[in-house]
Amino acid sequence: MQFIRKFCTHFPYFAFILALCKRKVNSAVQILSFGVASCKNKWYNKEKGREACGKKYANRQTHPSQTRRAGTESGGHCAEGVAVSTIQRYEKGKIEKIKLPVIEAIAKALAVDPAWLLGQTDCPTPAAQEPVIDNLLPLPKTYRIPLIGDIACGTPILADENIEAILEVPEHIRADFALRCHGDSMTGAHIHDGDIVYIRQQPDVDNGCIAAVCIDNSATLKRVYKYPDRLVLSPDNPMYEPFVYTGDELAQVRTKKKAFLDQIERIVPWKEWLAMIQPCYYKGERGNKPYPLETMLRLYLLQNLYDLSDEATVAEAIDSRAFSEFCGVDSSNQVPDGDTLGRFRNLLIRNGLQEKLFRQVVGILQQRGLILKKGTILDSTIIAAPSSTKNREKQRDPDACQVKKGNTWHFGYKAHIGVDKDSGLVHTVKATAANVHDVSETSKLLTGEEAVVYGDSGYLGAGKREDAIVRNKSGHKIRYKINRRPSQVKKLSKSGRYAAKKAEHAKSSIRAKVEHVFGVVKKQLRFRKTRYRGLEKQQAKFNIMFALANLILADRPCLAA
Repeated sequence: MQFIRKFCTHFPYFAFILALCKRKVNSAVQILSFGVASCKNKWYNKEKGREACGKKYANRQTHPSQTRRAGTESGGHCAEGVAVSTIQRYEKGKIEKIKLPVIEAIAKALAVDPAWLLGQTDCPTPAAQEPVIDNLLPLPKTYRIPLIGDIACGTPILADENIEAILEVPEHIRADFALRCHGDSMTGAHIHDGDIVYIRQQPDVDNGCIAAVCIDNSATLKRVYKYPDRLVLSPDNPMYEPFVYTGDELAQVRTKKKAFLDQIERIVPWKEWLAMIQPCYYKGERGNKPYPLETMLRLYLLQNLYDLSDEATVAEAIDSRAFSEFCGVDSSNQVPDGDTLGRFRNLLIRNGLQEKLFRQVVGILQQRGLILKKGTILDSTIIAAPSSTKNREKQRDPDACQVKKGNTWHFGYKAHIGVDKDSGLVHTVKATAANVHDVSETSKLLTGEEAVVYGDSGYLGAGKREDAIVRNKSGHKIRYKINRRPSQVKKLSKSGRYAAKKAEHAKSSIRAKVEHVFGVVKKQLRFRKTRYRGLEKQQAKFNIMFALANLILADRPCLAA
């Protein structure tokens, strides 16, 4: 007894030893409360400790030496991360201050409240904790796609492609847009009236897959079965009969992919583009006769519209009926191989033809009065680049750089664009490494004719730089309406914050038009990651992608003339 009292006097955390014998001695927990309950700020109250020890140790049933042996037999630890040798040092009073994580571990082993061990509470029972619910999952990462009208699950209805809303979709779902269903012909596939279906654009539809199909100007959702002499659109409800199309009726049937290619066929200025490329194309004076220029141009556009590699583009042109019709080929002998398509792309790059094609599109839109150049919206987006070193140089793309956006690091390039503030169409495109700051490219994105410039907070101070364009060609001063950072608005007074938020909202409502361009390029055309290396190739790629985006955006009902 004298030994115990002497030990309790020098060391307040006698509970460490008791954890070792917890499983063997039920009454050991009683010994735990001897002096700790009266501790204050990790220091032991000797008088109360002796008194508590004398009362509670009298009922002990296990000697401290036995507790140490029990701890050794149970694995050598009384709590996670606390060794028996350390406990022995606690017993001998060689360690007077104990770290909080150790106290928490011991409290967990004894199933008591750490505050009770520190003498901060009289109740040894841990505070009630919130129940743990096993079936709760973290919210998934999402991205946004447009809801563009209705589609029939039954008799085809008139297609409507007006954007009704923007939906948040989990990132594991691969979709380009969404449609609202009407009818009950697909109830067997668990698609009911009023449901929203996600649609993904792809070169072709496999047999048995559910697809959105256009019949003349009507749209329906059915399972597609393709045969050499007919096309069957089958419902998943026995109450409905399938639609069978043969012969000339097949021309009336269009998938969303075919409808999109029909739109491209209509909006691309083929004659102008072919006339521009023809002087630089192979003449066929030596070697084999070159493939028709129009076939090569159409394959090149398909490659950019669907983000395909050279080999994949050629394969789809052979296998996909929609691709074959778009390129005007009937057999595989009329389709070049992947290397030929790659050489054609490099031919366009060497002669700077992608930039010329983009400039021609801008000129056509300007003639139609869609690009007025009275105001410019500035913005940029990061295009990822391959980070692999499996190449001849055994290194990453030397022209690409790494940059941190938010909490994420990105490796690639940055596409800087200048957009007409009235129509939302692109008039200038610049490619840089991803680490180039937006404000440094401001002067390169302006036409010199604008009266006002809009941009996010990344363009603050653009009008005060040495290379800034302060006045337009008419001699009038250009107004830079750049969004302020939220931290700047918070520093204002209450009345000042209200006026500032209203002004920022007005700027953002105009600046939002630039997001429509990025939506077409990244969502519809799926250009989020480049396949090529080098800044020159990126500039060429950006030019052709934003040229196509301009043509698609200009075909909207609100802009189409």
